[in-house]
This record gives sequence, C-alpha cells and structure tokens, in this order.
Amino acid sequence: MEVVYYAARANLRRLMGLYPQWTHQQYAQAVGMSLGWVKKWKKRLQEADPEDTQVLHSRSRARKHPPERISEPVVERIIQMRDSPPEGLQRTPGPKAQYISLKPKRGKDKTRKLQIWQTTRKQKNKELSDVQITAHGRR
Repeated sequence: MEVVYYAARANLRRLMGLYPQWTHQQYAQAVGMSLGWVKKWKKRLQEADPEDTQVLHSRSRARKHPPERISEPVVERIIQMRDSPPEGLQRTPGPKAQYISLKPKRGKDKTRKLQIWQTTRKQKNKELSDVQITAHGRR
C-alpha cells in the first residue's frame, strides 16, 4: 500500500509543477485522494526541496517518547484500591474506577488507564506465581 501512496505523492508533486494555479479540489480529483490528504501533502512538498525524494515517504506514526512512568506511591494506592475496594462497590474496581479516584493530569486519560490496568495485571500475576510456587512446595 505504501507504494501506491508514494506514487500518489509523486504524482501530486508533478501536478503541482505543471499546474500551480489549480485548487486543492482539482489536485484531489486528479490524484484520486481526499482534500485533506492533498492539503497535508501539498504543504509538506512545498516545504521540501524540489529534488528531495525522502519527502515522498510517509512519516512514522509511532510513539516518539515512552509513556510517563507511574510513581511508587501511586502504584501502591492502585494495589490498595484493588485489594480493599470502597464500601458498597461490590466488585473489584477496574482501571476506570481507579482512574476517576486518582484524577490524573489532563489529556493523559487513555495512557493513565492503560498504566493502571498494567499495574494491577502485574500485581495479580505476581500473586498468582507466588501461590503456584507455594502450592508446588517450592517455598
């Protein structure tokens, strides 16, 4: 699929040189891509050197920095909330309930919920491995 996009970007660059007066819509129809795609790539192509072929490659969407680590006091609080849930809850609180209780910084919702889930999962796995070791008489 990347080859198709690469060809479409090269075609857009060629059309921009041949028909600089065209509108975004005309470029989109000629290349067979969306208007948003044309706007994004037209901007990238105009900012780059006309002979640069590296600009025709897509940019990675992978995370640039690892997520913020959860501090030890927060991990301990997560474990405490899971082991002794609030009165009347009648279930083990999951990441969403713990997230609401911990009130993380704005804009970190998904990352924080995932970290809470991973923390409780690690603790649960550790407890299970401890039980298995004890059950098999290795302790």
